[in-house]
Amino acid sequence: MPIPVLFETKYDCCGCSACQQICSSNAITMTPDEEGFLYPMIDEKLCVGCHSCMSVCPVKKHECQ
Repeated sequence: MPIPVLFETKYDCCGCSACQQICSSNAITMTPDEEGFLYPMIDEKLCVGCHSCMSVCPVKKHECQ
């Protein structure tokens, strides 16, 4: 499976870290931007492509159904 795209612009992410919490392979880290807001970053070497992060995301959730 391809690596999920959690957000394309910062407006597509609310910074809740639900994706990081559900990731069973610990592939997601919450990384601060230049203003200090946290956004998820996926380590492609650790990601297994299960897309659990997409299904739990309050913004992306509707795209997975």
